[in-house]
Amino acid sequence: MSMCIKRQIPIIFENAHYLIVNKPPGIPSQPPDTRTWGRTHPGLDPTPLLDRFKTIYCSYKQVELYRTVHRLDHCVTGGMLIAKTKDASIKFSRFLQKGGNKGYKLLRKYVAIVERPSCLDKRFNDQVNNGSHYNSLVSHDGRQITKFKLIDEQCIVLQLVTGKKHQIRQHLSQILNQPILNDQKYGSTSKLTTPFKDQIALHSACIITKIGLQTQTHLIPMKFNNTGKLWSRRYVNEEGEFISQIKDVLIENWD
Repeated sequence: MSMCIKRQIPIIFENAHYLIVNKPPGIPSQPPDTRTWGRTHPGLDPTPLLDRFKTIYCSYKQVELYRTVHRLDHCVTGGMLIAKTKDASIKFSRFLQKGGNKGYKLLRKYVAIVERPSCLDKRFNDQVNNGSHYNSLVSHDGRQITKFKLIDEQCIVLQLVTGKKHQIRQHLSQILNQPILNDQKYGSTSKLTTPFKDQIALHSACIITKIGLQTQTHLIPMKFNNTGKLWSRRYVNEEGEFISQIKDVLIENWD
């Protein structure tokens, strides 16, 4: 199989337990509701990422056992973990559901570019908790929590504590009044045309795992439609690598 096809879903890292892939925009990570997908996403293939991966990498040993354990919205790019065994899938899922020392540890950090600086005074908002190393966005009586740290007034690094649907997008838009660039569903007024129609400036940029005593930190480059238009050269170079200031925050320990 040609490398051109495999670049469609490139593998960033692989070991005996899991793979990290770099998800392109426009691909759902779970099977969508086929009754509404065609209407809400005209012309967009509903085939989920794992099915595409298995087709591309069909020669991989026991590829049919592979499972995704978390999701990314179709318009979000970046790192996704694919468990290679049933045991790994169960243990990563257990950590995501229960946290603490349950299962295999899986932390996810994202980089977002927001459309405008916040006009919200965080000191008087009970949904923003200020801390010494990071701040937190909290909603739904504490059932949805996102840690975050500002790089500058338009670039934010975020870490999911809980992982509800559209959580980061909602928290930035509804609590900080900072919709993600090109995220028209949550208030962005920018209307970037093709090839950005199904891509917003939110990227899964760092995945940290811990299995036993071994911790692995994976940085995932932003290489999709990387022209400097959606992701400014202030933050991402021509090779898709984030600037050192962002990388330093991505690998910080926020536990």
